[in-house]
Amino acid sequence: MAYPLPQKAPATVKQPAHAPPGTSHVSPTTGDVLIFDAVKLEAINVIEAHRSPLACITLNSDGTLLATASDKGTIIRVFSVPDGHKLYQFRRGSMPSRIYSMSFNTTSTLLCVSSSTETIHLFKLTQQGPSSDASSAHSPVGRDSHSGAGPFGQQDDDEFGGESNSELAARKHNGTLMGIIRRTSQNVGGAVAARVGGYLPKGVSEMWEPTRDFAWFKLPRSNQSAGGNGNTGPLRSVVAMSSNTPQVMVVTSDGNFYVFNIDLSKGGEGTLTKQYS
Repeated sequence: MAYPLPQKAPATVKQPAHAPPGTSHVSPTTGDVLIFDAVKLEAINVIEAHRSPLACITLNSDGTLLATASDKGTIIRVFSVPDGHKLYQFRRGSMPSRIYSMSFNTTSTLLCVSSSTETIHLFKLTQQGPSSDASSAHSPVGRDSHSGAGPFGQQDDDEFGGESNSELAARKHNGTLMGIIRRTSQNVGGAVAARVGGYLPKGVSEMWEPTRDFAWFKLPRSNQSAGGNGNTGPLRSVVAMSSNTPQVMVVTSDGNFYVFNIDLSKGGEGTLTKQYS
């Protein structure tokens, strides 16, 4: 089991995103995750995942990987379980956003994330060597170039945060020349980070690590969810990935079910293939 560390904050503190709506319970407001052995009934580790309160956490199917996101919603981190090594760090966007759902595929090679921006992001989890540091709060600086991280490192978790429409439009042509240039620059930047990482403090070296997702797609906005029923709130969504096809399934709060195809070799923008309401 994995859940926010049960360390209550004063009642005057704003409720974190993971708190149940309408509850009077004062929820934990730390960014720490408690790993609990449900068989032995004992706590085995505390992972210092974020500086801000947690918004969403998820485990993979065999319980060996933990993905976390904070209230800021800009940085997604993946840790090994139960030792708590930080394996990957991804940037979801540059504007604050509420993370609604995260899901690993069955082979734990992809992580799918949905948020209040109504954009679904897929991050690729590539093979890399084990961390040399046992503490997640002090993860190694010489990680694999595909581990992914924000250009401003861990500070983004508290100081930056969603993705604007202009940013999304600028990334529409991932398979074109600009997409090739973007992927090449990420690889070059990652190689530089790996080479100089051993000579710089962790906070500085993380600024050079690669950014962004592997694939993404924008949810269609139906007339009902756009305000036809008087509901002007954000479109909430839950995501899952098919176990045998390169597809992502999305259920939204306006009663729609979508199936998107993803190009696993090129990435880029996914295509809508099925829609039910």
